[in-house]
Amino acid sequence: MPKKKHSSAMIKLSEFMFKNRKHDANFSIAKTLITKIHEFPDITIEQIAYLSNTSCSSISKFCQKIGYKSFHELRHDIIPRSDSVVSKTIKEATEVKQTNTQILSIVQTLLSDIYQSFDSSQVVRIAKRLSTAKSVAIISGMHGFAANNLAREQLNYFGIATYEIYRDSEYSILKNVIESTDLSFIISLSGEWVDKKWKKIRLKKDCKEKLVLITYNQIQYPYFEECVSFYQIESFYSSTYISNQTIQSFFIALLIQMSILLKE
Repeated sequence: MPKKKHSSAMIKLSEFMFKNRKHDANFSIAKTLITKIHEFPDITIEQIAYLSNTSCSSISKFCQKIGYKSFHELRHDIIPRSDSVVSKTIKEATEVKQTNTQILSIVQTLLSDIYQSFDSSQVVRIAKRLSTAKSVAIISGMHGFAANNLAREQLNYFGIATYEIYRDSEYSILKNVIESTDLSFIISLSGEWVDKKWKKIRLKKDCKEKLVLITYNQIQYPYFEECVSFYQIESFYSSTYISNQTIQSFFIALLIQMSILLKE
């Protein structure tokens, strides 16, 4: 079996497939790219065109549609990856009960490491702001779907109206939701979306104080009051399970701190 590579293009392709409603050339191109993604970058646009029964120009247009300048940029969008400890344990499984016990131990250690990596003073600052909020927006791509739903469910329990917004919505939608809510969480793990699109939203200057960026990037962006970075979690990108657990755990930490503050 060839060694698999991780491509962040998979996230964009998966988002497209999830939202797509048409059985057209773009569907065929996306499906073919996902099928052949483990061969990146050693695959040509001509091969993809042949396999998806379309043209090279159609593939170039599709690449631009999902955020790439060219097919060359898409096929080179590769991140070195080693299997996560969870994946290794599953692959090496020989007995169900024993493996289940191993997984539970791994998850317990993982969650302990995740919670310890959070900046407790930052959690308190954001929780204080959250405790006075009546409305919250969570803006992300599809990768944040599970964590967003968890946060929305719990925030609604506290009577806080919560809006989950897809980050590639029209700029006017993003502007309206951010400016009309008391606190907004923006999830951009690589920071690429912020670099490309944030300034185009054209927010009012007084919005900064109610903006929280959740990222893996260490850059402290000037547009946000708080930049929550998960860079200390070395295994973050090794598994979607770990990255999702990290984001969910952060929201849980915020909710716990907010609940305590509301009782004081």
